[in-house]
Amino acid sequence: MHCKAALLWILTIVLLIILPAAIASPAPLLKSYITDTAGILSPAALAGLEAGLSALEQNTNGVQFLVFIENEFPKDSSLEEYSLKVAEANKVGKKGSDNGLLLYIAVKDRAFRWEVGYGVESTLSASLLGRVSRTYLIPEFQNGQFEKGIKQTVDAVSRILLGSQDADIVSLKK
Repeated sequence: MHCKAALLWILTIVLLIILPAAIASPAPLLKSYITDTAGILSPAALAGLEAGLSALEQNTNGVQFLVFIENEFPKDSSLEEYSLKVAEANKVGKKGSDNGLLLYIAVKDRAFRWEVGYGVESTLSASLLGRVSRTYLIPEFQNGQFEKGIKQTVDAVSRILLGSQDADIVSLKK
């Protein structure tokens, strides 16, 4: 009888650990550089950002910079867990270089988070991205100018990446 009770206890513990992960919100697959499910970007801004981020990837060693905008992040995980799950599910960056970058924005939650691959981390440190965010993103968001804040932030980060001398970022021209 003790064996059945122990087995039931173990099964319960396993389910309590596995079940939350199994029912957690799945990470969406992003099909472009900019995914705006919150609908805050105009078609012109979307097109301009897409073109700029495509050029960034072509003019570097395949650095992928994605922006994902939602109204809210799923509350079955933390902002950090969810944004990391989105970056990992989308394999952001060039394979073998881990040189991807994700800017995740949850508009109604008034939250954002950067996910940075190891290949761009020496150029885009947490302190530098914090300064970029405090200079461009946060002030414009506080003024309700989401589109302007996103455009300025993407432009600033793109300029930093294009000026980098890091081997994981620099494109070798033939």
